Amino acid sequence: MRDLAVDHFATQVSLESLRPLLLHLVEAGAYRSAIQLWQTASAFFHETANYFHSGRYGVRLQEGSPVSGKKLMKALEDAGELLHRMSDGMPERTGFLRRAAASALEVSGRLEAALSLSESDQAVSIDLDDQGQGVIFSEPLRVERKLASLFDARAVLMLSDTLSVGGRFDAVRLELGVPETARELVIPHPRNERARLLLVVPESLPDPNERSWPASVASRFLDVLRLTEGAAVGCFASEAVMANIRDLARSLLLRLPTGRTSGDLIELRLEPSISSDSDPNMSRSGSGPARWACVFLDRLPFESPEMPLHHLERELEPHWFPRYALPRAVRSFRRAARHLLNSEARHAVMIVCDKRILSRSYARLFTEALPGVTISRSMLDVVPFLTGKERSR
Repeated sequence: MRDLAVDHFATQVSLESLRPLLLHLVEAGAYRSAIQLWQTASAFFHETANYFHSGRYGVRLQEGSPVSGKKLMKALEDAGELLHRMSDGMPERTGFLRRAAASALEVSGRLEAALSLSESDQAVSIDLDDQGQGVIFSEPLRVERKLASLFDARAVLMLSDTLSVGGRFDAVRLELGVPETARELVIPHPRNERARLLLVVPESLPDPNERSWPASVASRFLDVLRLTEGAAVGCFASEAVMANIRDLARSLLLRLPTGRTSGDLIELRLEPSISSDSDPNMSRSGSGPARWACVFLDRLPFESPEMPLHHLERELEPHWFPRYALPRAVRSFRRAARHLLNSEARHAVMIVCDKRILSRSYARLFTEALPGVTISRSMLDVVPFLTGKERSR
């Protein structure tokens, strides 16, 4: 919900966003003004793209940035004034022209607010559109005050229990501006109580910050596909891992589905490919519920500090990690775990290629999403567990 709110209150200015205004100028017969605005805007967004590629641009715009939209703002203001003057002499189109004039001034104001960096809680950044032209984004860091106005004494907010952390909605309250006086009821999501859960954290893996980590994790994922006959859900927080998986799959002539974005994770939902000589205990085909389920997670889904909003959050919030970053990662992990808990499988395995889930002080917040789980450090335990033939230890 917070992401939807941020998207709702965020603004952007791009060449494409100016197209309706340019069309209004043409329809009004202001061809010269339309051409001048187009040329000025094209030059600005081209220069913005050059700055993006220059190596001087970091994660977001900072004080002293060479990006200046003064010429474009002036061109927008001139276009708005022209449209307003034209509306006085065209009674039949007064409403249309004045709305177009207001639109020009509104875009100029958005651009000025973004580039002046006048609002300290706005993350202003540059991205590229499909044509390689620059786009100016401005996103609010905090939306709770805006959202708090939506709640009154009778408001009821219904959330998935996967948004709870440590059995409470404290983090969600903070992000959504829910009053502290609001009563809270957490109803655990019903799960298959008969399922046995195994968490595998492979021991011989590089640290996620090492260069060899993406290739190593990609190799482990393809191992999982072979072990499970392709019946697994892969959830990936790292685009580098996804790229390595696709490269390996291509070299092995494997066809993978297109990844689906789910929250902060990219999901690959695969279907089993059962051969005639497969182990019957591993088969998930036929009627009735699946006997087992498998989820592969490359790393704990902490948000990238290279995202403009998170970069600003780290700069402004002294307690950004426990208050914001950690709860969001736990919620993303719980969304991945729901593939196991919502299934009717008798045996369920989650493979996490990130040793922090066992070693850090916050590990319990993640593992409690898998009630009654058994923990292993060996991939060799996956198939025996799924088939009910656990290795003796």
